[in-house]
Amino acid sequence: MKKWFTPLVVVCYMAVAPNWAGGQTVALPEQINTTFEENQPLVTLDGKRIYFSRRGDQRNMGDRNNADCWYAEKNSSGEWTDPIHCGMVINNFEDNALVATDFRSSWGLVKDGTDTGRFIELEINGPKIERTNQLTWTDSMSNFQVLDVHLLTERGIGILSIRNHGSGDTDLYVTVRTAKDTTWSMPIKLKGGINGRQDERYPHLAPDGETLYFSSTSHGGFGGSDIFISRLDGQDPSVWSSPKNMGRSINSALDETASSLSITDRTLYFVRTLPLKGSDLFSVNLEPTFMPQSMSLVAIHSDCQGQLVK
Repeated sequence: MKKWFTPLVVVCYMAVAPNWAGGQTVALPEQINTTFEENQPLVTLDGKRIYFSRRGDQRNMGDRNNADCWYAEKNSSGEWTDPIHCGMVINNFEDNALVATDFRSSWGLVKDGTDTGRFIELEINGPKIERTNQLTWTDSMSNFQVLDVHLLTERGIGILSIRNHGSGDTDLYVTVRTAKDTTWSMPIKLKGGINGRQDERYPHLAPDGETLYFSSTSHGGFGGSDIFISRLDGQDPSVWSSPKNMGRSINSALDETASSLSITDRTLYFVRTLPLKGSDLFSVNLEPTFMPQSMSLVAIHSDCQGQLVK
């Protein structure tokens, strides 16, 4: 069994903010972006592996119209290889997506079903991956319809998008836990102007736990849904800065959603919905001011079957 380690990564960014987030947006290659729909990317910290959901592939479990989790890796030339289906541990007969892992990939969180609010924890131990428990909270979540979750177990913080049963729109909430507790606190709605009158979805926390990327239709911009950035404002985990649009280098007249950050190569992966085609995956190299400001990390990752890989 091979093991793969990244060295300690120290990232410090200081720059004057431009009015765009990065360079040219690039569509991922055709072996990833197929005639099917690709969605919900989750990239490892080093940018060498990307998990995503794919809908419509006949190799998916159950109905081909279900979305299953797949992954692809970069080869020694930095090119993406052919994607691999994540198998029966992560996938079942529901819509599935891997939505979070810890820094060392010994824990994961898989989404079971579309808008069901059901998220299952994974335990990754050497060559073995097991589904363990449904994500648990300190109190009943019957009044909440959780659509999206991104947790940082090392930081003890997570951001959720929750549908409002009255208005039907979605807002972002925060949940926290202590190192000794296996449950997460009841969600508290984010403050600081993040939540508008329409929908905030697909939160993605950078590994510092203080930088948040999310999609929104509430704050204007270039199209239907744009990607925004916000930063933790002080010690209260529910207080965040006013959201900032990521600019034309990412957002367009189309819908941009579901982002995921690779730290070491400073790349944001995201979803763009194309006319007639459906959703595809794109990437863009970020300007330093749109990155986490400072952090140190160690990461290990494994394949979907649990094998640690080089």
